Amino acid sequence: MKKKEIILLASTFILTSVVLYFFVFIYIFYVKGLQDIEIIKNKNEIEFIERYAKKLHHVRHYNNKYYKHNKVNELLFTEVQKHGSKKKFLFMGDSWFEQLIFYKNSSEEINTYFNKKKIDYINAAISSYSPTLITLQYKILKNDFKLNPNYVVVYIDQTDFGDEVCRYKKNRYFNKKTGKLEGVKDIYFLPRTSAFYNIANSSSHYLIKDFKMFNFFINERFRLIKNKTSRILNKDLNIYGCHISKILNNLINPSNEEILYFQDTIDLMLDTLVEDANIKKILVVTFPHRNNLKEIKNFNITRNRNNKETLKLDIFKKNKNTKNLVIKDFKINVADFVNSYIQKNNDKKILHLDFTKNFNLGEVDITDKSYKAGDPASHLDTKDHLNTFTKSIIVEIDNILKLHE
Repeated sequence: MKKKEIILLASTFILTSVVLYFFVFIYIFYVKGLQDIEIIKNKNEIEFIERYAKKLHHVRHYNNKYYKHNKVNELLFTEVQKHGSKKKFLFMGDSWFEQLIFYKNSSEEINTYFNKKKIDYINAAISSYSPTLITLQYKILKNDFKLNPNYVVVYIDQTDFGDEVCRYKKNRYFNKKTGKLEGVKDIYFLPRTSAFYNIANSSSHYLIKDFKMFNFFINERFRLIKNKTSRILNKDLNIYGCHISKILNNLINPSNEEILYFQDTIDLMLDTLVEDANIKKILVVTFPHRNNLKEIKNFNITRNRNNKETLKLDIFKKNKNTKNLVIKDFKINVADFVNSYIQKNNDKKILHLDFTKNFNLGEVDITDKSYKAGDPASHLDTKDHLNTFTKSIIVEIDNILKLHE
């Protein structure tokens, strides 16, 4: 190839790349917009997120479509009922307890209860929080915000197992001197938030700011593509999180190492709460997902022709020896880990509201319609979240209070 042809080819490539760059830039920033990106513009909020996401992996979403925070600390916890009472209840866990804030009927039910009792109620639940993050969060609430609850209600979800194994274990970091757990690194949310905030508050021209944001956005896309490619090649580099299929698969095919690890996270969390002399009672709540119950229709992860993961309701086949319909059941239930801790330690501080056990005893009614249609994480329908879940928890709390009056 002649020198002129090489120069022409190189020039064409560079020109095409530049035109494509500007075309994508204009489309993303001025046509489509950045609706899906949480750009934090308030200095206090970004400082709060930077401080705590470094230890807790993530805080509540800044742009939560269900719940708008009024104070910066509500990205971490909400003082729902504040009466100055000597009795303080702290709720911790994931989205199931966070729904107690934005599910209208469940929220009204539990708010009314604590309001009538004139008892302080703090909700610190955050989506995808599992035992490791709850342990770290509790220490922060005690040390940084001086929250000293007498009663802690903590929810452990079935997906916590997969979250711990696939999402948080590899991102933990420890004190070099003591070897104690210090935090869980945030790889995705915090870098984006910090970068966009710093760019937005720079003295550059607005076009320069847009170009800087766009360059960061493109670089991030390349990192995500690299991460996805690594997953496809079975290199297991899920540094930006794990797909729900991976999280559920950990429940279906857990290794002995994973089981022991998750038990350790439960033990550490409950040890931390039990050792707090100010806490009188700890109520642990667990609830079965679809695939924990043989009587409930199960979801199965499948792949379509485009290799995209989808969810379909399995076609049922009757087992010859039972009337139950069994397909793709979870092999473990997080309730067993809680029960194991209680049996080993025989600590009377801990009560376990085990909905799986109550279902098997016929004390609660859980049907296929109890769960949200098409939800692989088996969140409850708003009606059952109120009648089955929330009201049962209130009954347990009422019993606890009667014993300590």
